Amino acid sequence: MSNAARQFEEAADELGKLDATCALAPGSVEIAFRLVACAGLIEPTRSAFNALAAAEAEPMHDALLAPGLMAWRDVLFAEEKRVRGGARLSTQRFATLAPPGNDELRERLDAIWREPGSNRSVLERAIDSAAWSPDVALGEASAALLLCAGGRTDRVRILPFASADPGERAAAISAHRDGEREAWTILALGTLALRARTARLAARLVIDASESEVVRLQSLGRAAITARSTLALLRRRFVTTIPALADDLGLSRPAANDAVERLVALGLAREVTGRARDRVFAYGAAVTMAGSLLVADVT
Repeated sequence: MSNAARQFEEAADELGKLDATCALAPGSVEIAFRLVACAGLIEPTRSAFNALAAAEAEPMHDALLAPGLMAWRDVLFAEEKRVRGGARLSTQRFATLAPPGNDELRERLDAIWREPGSNRSVLERAIDSAAWSPDVALGEASAALLLCAGGRTDRVRILPFASADPGERAAAISAHRDGEREAWTILALGTLALRARTARLAARLVIDASESEVVRLQSLGRAAITARSTLALLRRRFVTTIPALADDLGLSRPAANDAVERLVALGLAREVTGRARDRVFAYGAAVTMAGSLLVADVT
């Protein structure tokens, strides 16, 4: 078996394992992965992720997002819904964010995106899309969306080739465009497999965190009842605000605030806005998971 063939097999296997793990994870993991993927397009930092998390809980916090980040968030999430429903990608839908270069590049990308999956594997098409996109963010987004549309992953959880060294990536893509495909194929699939494996192991830590969380909640005595309900909500939804939590659990706002503050004190919840007012709280284990993936991207 060739190196490229082994990389195809490993990447497909790791994507399948990631999907299987996410099926066991609380809803917060899926949301956190989606926000990490969005941040990874243009700003793979914890501050960008926190801003996205705040906006996830309360649209008024969209003001915390850089314009480019907000625009990519809206397009990426909308396109994920479209491709999961059977729609095809089109360069027109990305034109305002990442102009797809000249007519030749645009036609080539549209052809790759329209190509029936039976002709080539979706992994091959994702590699081609990333290589021929004139913009790195467009290449990352389109490759991830193709994997989602082609059934290689259930959701856009990761951006496939984000961890490749920029210089090595550029050289491999240049060779790919000249017809020498092996270097980019091996690099792209290798980093995809690594990213999927890293994400899977991080998600597994969140799944396993529930046991230690139960132990820590016991230290609260009678207050653990409300704190437990609050934590269960965060595990499902990832983020909440005090007004939303009060409404969801039928609590007074002071009671909701007390419950969240207890979780923060135990390290089970995080405040992500850094503000004294209009605060947003997130599930601590999922925030830690996201931070580990973002650190992996920027180092």
